[in-house]
Amino acid sequence: MAGVFDQLHRLLLAELHAADALDWTRACVDASHIRAKKGGEATGPMSQEGPQQIRKAAARS
Repeated sequence: MAGVFDQLHRLLLAELHAADALDWTRACVDASHIRAKKGGEATGPMSQEGPQQIRKAAARS
């Protein structure tokens, strides 16, 4: 039964899309289940970094 819910989810999205019943202007992408192919920088818990530190780090890269 592996993959049943993935298949059901894809079918439901396809049906809703075909019926023009999806509002993609309010879509949200959750990448928490996607592997970082090039790895990732381990920065520790987000609570240790405030928004300013995050913006500064992003500007440097």
